[in-house]
Amino acid sequence: MANTTALISNCLLLKNSTSLALVLLLFAQTIFAQGYELLDSIPIERPYKVSRDKQGNLYLVSQNGDVDKYDTQGQLLEHFSPGKPGDITLIEAWNPLKVFLYYGDFQEYMFLDRFLTSTNRFSLDVVSSYVGLATMSADNNIWVIDYSDFSLKKYDVTLGRITIQQPFDLLMAKSSYDIRFMREYQNLLFFSDTTEGILVFDNLGNYLETWPEMGVGYFNFFKNEMYFVKDNEIHLYDIYQNVRRTVKIPRPATFASLAQDRLLLVSDHYLWICQRKR
Repeated sequence: MANTTALISNCLLLKNSTSLALVLLLFAQTIFAQGYELLDSIPIERPYKVSRDKQGNLYLVSQNGDVDKYDTQGQLLEHFSPGKPGDITLIEAWNPLKVFLYYGDFQEYMFLDRFLTSTNRFSLDVVSSYVGLATMSADNNIWVIDYSDFSLKKYDVTLGRITIQQPFDLLMAKSSYDIRFMREYQNLLFFSDTTEGILVFDNLGNYLETWPEMGVGYFNFFKNEMYFVKDNEIHLYDIYQNVRRTVKIPRPATFASLAQDRLLLVSDHYLWICQRKR
């Protein structure tokens, strides 16, 4: 607490705007580095997929394809049970009014409303003979990883046609790829391959770079940082400044969701509700 007070005092004495911004950044990092404390635990079934919406709500997917929506207090808000059970390969819930589900086994996708209700599934057979992964784009169209010709494509759901296509042949080895997750954020598209790292594209499908983060399955974003759980820590990576940091977590977890001063940790049997230490 003494260090925090000292930083605030220094901020008040500084007149140079650049220095002030730097100290404010250090102040924010000091608050974040204080860590989290456990508030509550909620028993859950083992989740196989997770997602987070822009309001901080957490979505947990069970093995049979059920989806449960929790708020940052750990309160169960909504439940979805599909009429045709199946494995959900990817869920993207950033837009809580249009939650995207992709079923790899059926090569189908669907949207849920804010009450987690829906009636229709749509086929991706028009895009490829085999779509390995699919997610919703910022303009409500669909990014797909096409395993039949090993490429990234963007499918316009209104026009019913492919508008972007980027081959992967020069980026990664077709014989050893292991793509686990994909998400668009702030006009950038990210996907993780456990052997290559995290590949970054712009919103036109142009390859930008690869981050050497091996073994990452699920990842998420908080403000300008990507984060994921590894070795009982949250690893955060600034997507613009290439600055990396880690935060200790109070319980072992597979997934994490950051939302302002709350941290939700997901293990095989519990949803841990954590509060940032004051």
